Amino acid sequence: MLINCVVYQDGRKLADIDIADINSYVSRPECFVWVALKDPEPGELQQMQRQFGLHELSIEDAQHGHQRPKIDEYGDPLFAVPTMIAGIYGMYFQSIPELSWKYGYHTCLAVMVAIDIVLWWRFRKAGWL
Repeated sequence: MLINCVVYQDGRKLADIDIADINSYVSRPECFVWVALKDPEPGELQQMQRQFGLHELSIEDAQHGHQRPKIDEYGDPLFAVPTMIAGIYGMYFQSIPELSWKYGYHTCLAVMVAIDIVLWWRFRKAGWL
């Protein structure tokens, strides 16, 4: 059920508008469109999708409320290696006693690479990559 549909311009209410007019106001950079819906019907949500250019998954989420949060996958694990490299170059080497050992630096690098390989393998096995 549509409660109200209002357009604001420069912080002030400009007018109550019809759903069909939303698109003409959304394209204006100085305007803000407020649509209040309560228990919307699928047809109303489809109208909102067309007027605002919303993705169909966002409409599906609006139709089926009270769901468990979804985990969105953005490839964050791929930043593990660049973060490791930045961490190596950002280290204060004099405060790491292991580096004064004969193979300390190589051992630290090997441990970091091993951790990244294990993470990559686990992410791959879990289907995240």
